[in-house]
Amino acid sequence: MSEVINLQQVKREVTLASGAPSSDTIPEFIKPRSIVDMTEVEQDAFLLELRNRRLRAQQIIKEQREAAAAVESAKARDKIERKIAMCMRAEERVGKAIEKLEAELFSLRALVLMNE
Repeated sequence: MSEVINLQQVKREVTLASGAPSSDTIPEFIKPRSIVDMTEVEQDAFLLELRNRRLRAQQIIKEQREAAAAVESAKARDKIERKIAMCMRAEERVGKAIEKLEAELFSLRALVLMNE
């Protein structure tokens, strides 16, 4: 299993390496990046990774549905089916959010190109 990283330790190491005075700010390499600040290639890679994660979720749901059929207890099978339904609804929401994000990014790119 991976080692847990202590944020305070990372901050100390970055501070020591950079020679800068210690502060409570989060180092740049840890801060999440805004998709608007990414290049088009980075945006496309980000969207592709989101799609891949969604496909992986779909695969897991399919595998669990097949595994649920082998469960002998009706009560346990019912609980599993309800959880699968919840996962499917969440996956559907993610899909719609990714599509909306993609449409907004393409719209943003079009506006930038029109004003160049």
